[in-house]
Amino acid sequence: MSTEWRVVPVDGVDVSYEWRGWRIWASWPVRTRTDVETTIRVEYVGAAGPQLVLSTTRLKLLSGSALKGLVTEMRRLNIDHEDLNTFVHQLAEDLMGWYRKGQATVYPEPAQRNGAGWLIYPIWPRAGVTAVAAAGGSYKSFLAQGLALQLATGREVLAGNTRTPRTTTRVLYLDWEADKETFAERLYALTAGADIDPGAHLAYREMRIPLTDAAPGLADEVRSGKFGAVIVDSMSASVGGDLIDASTVNAFYDAVRLLGVPCLVLAHKSAESAKNRSKRFFGSIMSENRVRLAWNAEKSTDGRHLLFEVFKDNNMGVFGSKLAWRISFDHDGEDEDRRLASVTLQGCNPDDVKLASSEKPTRHDEIEYALHGSDGPLTTGEIAAITGISQASVRAALNDRFGKAQFRHARDGLRWERNVTDVY
Repeated sequence: MSTEWRVVPVDGVDVSYEWRGWRIWASWPVRTRTDVETTIRVEYVGAAGPQLVLSTTRLKLLSGSALKGLVTEMRRLNIDHEDLNTFVHQLAEDLMGWYRKGQATVYPEPAQRNGAGWLIYPIWPRAGVTAVAAAGGSYKSFLAQGLALQLATGREVLAGNTRTPRTTTRVLYLDWEADKETFAERLYALTAGADIDPGAHLAYREMRIPLTDAAPGLADEVRSGKFGAVIVDSMSASVGGDLIDASTVNAFYDAVRLLGVPCLVLAHKSAESAKNRSKRFFGSIMSENRVRLAWNAEKSTDGRHLLFEVFKDNNMGVFGSKLAWRISFDHDGEDEDRRLASVTLQGCNPDDVKLASSEKPTRHDEIEYALHGSDGPLTTGEIAAITGISQASVRAALNDRFGKAQFRHARDGLRWERNVTDVY
């Protein structure tokens, strides 16, 4: 490493240089097998231009033309440094050596977190990346906004089966899928449902460029804005490449880590995984390997419940593997004046949430769905009318050895109900 400038550690940035009034930040959001690309931000802090930010650019360290372009950009400040070209090339050489050497070896002292290991227990741990895999239309954005609101306000939004955070923190919501108006409408409905003052509780940024390009600037904003958590909605829209490619996926999670705070990443499932209810992200297996805790989210057959199930915990030692909520929407107005008034997420027993089978449903499944969606016990005739199964076949299914385990007579002895005990 050259002795003409000094290296200064900066939180969330791999390396920082200072040299004759220049400050240079470098990070590694993109890493390929054939080359190393770094994002370099240059700022002149000397007397001629204090705090003047020059540019943020992705730079191939082995590319002569890229280095020449950086020199040209730096010379636009008209700072008289004859050896600027030599400095930039030496900088690239040192950065390449820094990258190949990797982080320094350390000996961490064993330590406990004293119960502060969760942002919101038991969904969002403080360490590592948490991710949610779900098909489109599974309410994952509503739930993510509810988590963010609970973390920012300390009020219970996901009621009944999560704990309010021990400490509140500012949350930055990065959105590649919707827009500010949609976000604001959902936020208003969630605050109304949780009886929270509809103030400006969350920071929101509508995104367009891939996270790997945006991460260095976002990391600056996270530090300066004192944000304690970030939500990425979603990985599929922000990855900026092929989700099957392991190097692209690794670059995405490197960019997530660059933000420097706990992140919740929403991810889509493939059409096949959604159809078969497979607990998998769409794309490379690295998506599962790079997260600390992965949830599979499913919408119920009646469209009124959301089931969360852990499918990858990477040695987290999770205490409960299933959570469920009944989601309720209330509206005001009619026709063109109809608008979303409130949304509530009320915890319920996950064993009571019924999902569509990945195979053709059996008669017992169809009877179960009919009883689950009703407001009370049903007669065999009513079950037959709902399911389209003949009344004789309904009676046979209710009374065979499987039916006797799943269903029971109601107190009146005439109607049938599910053989479960509600605990919520």
